[in-house]
Amino acid sequence: MQALVQMDTAVKAVEERFVAQESSIEQRLKWAAGANPALNPVLQNFDKALGDRKKLLLVSAMMMLNYFIVEKNVKLYSGHMNSTLDITAVTEKRKKNV
Repeated sequence: MQALVQMDTAVKAVEERFVAQESSIEQRLKWAAGANPALNPVLQNFDKALGDRKKLLLVSAMMMLNYFIVEKNVKLYSGHMNSTLDITAVTEKRKKNV
């Protein structure tokens, strides 16, 4: 779990740098397409790729969030089961002693 949290932090940092680069590329493409209309298809393809990547990142983020939620619930359930087993064991020992 800790490794995933650390990896998530590193991925977010790389993603922020990537978004900055994307913005720069997009701005330059828009400027170039304004000067040369033949570049409009390139700009459209780039915009589509940006949209697809943003959707992928959103889905990945939701999957990671769901994973953390499930893991937390499993740990809570596991802890509850362990404490229930401990209580049952103590109760059984007391019944034997009575």
